[in-house]
Amino acid sequence: MKKLFVLFALFALIISASAQEITWNITVPEGNTYHKYTGTSTDVLIPTTADTIDLIFWFRVDEYIEKVAVKTRYDMRTTADTTVALTVAGKEFYDHATYVDVIGSAVSSAVTTNNVIQVLTSDPYIVEAAYFTDVGANDSTNTAHNHTPFDQSYRYYRLRYILQGNDAVGTGVKIDEVEIKLYTK
Repeated sequence: MKKLFVLFALFALIISASAQEITWNITVPEGNTYHKYTGTSTDVLIPTTADTIDLIFWFRVDEYIEKVAVKTRYDMRTTADTTVALTVAGKEFYDHATYVDVIGSAVSSAVTTNNVIQVLTSDPYIVEAAYFTDVGANDSTNTAHNHTPFDQSYRYYRLRYILQGNDAVGTGVKIDEVEIKLYTK
């Protein structure tokens, strides 16, 4: 009976371990603002077992970062599959648990062929559609306005890939290649 409990506990541990997300920590050489990551055989998003992959890039750049661009190329694992949601977030310190969204979640096209490309960029400028300026005692003007938000300078950038739904009958999506570029000022 005791062996049976140990066997069930071991089986539960194996199942829970296989359902965890995958995390890769990637150190970019000091001063570089571009990095290309080539996916490995384990960079596969699979429903119910490994539906989340985090790629964490550590950059050491002295300039302010005003724009971040990420390109991901997806391949089918075996047959056509669903979409992937990607969020880019940043944080300053390794042991700080809270990330700040740099690029909010965006969903890729369905991965129905190999080489499906998704490109995300953070916009360094925010356009307010209109605001009123007082140009005289009884006159105001309605004009568009560009302003630059706070810089997007972080040391750690997390790219979180999450498999979305099951709108196709494939066996998963492979992250084939990731390119990340930081634009400095």
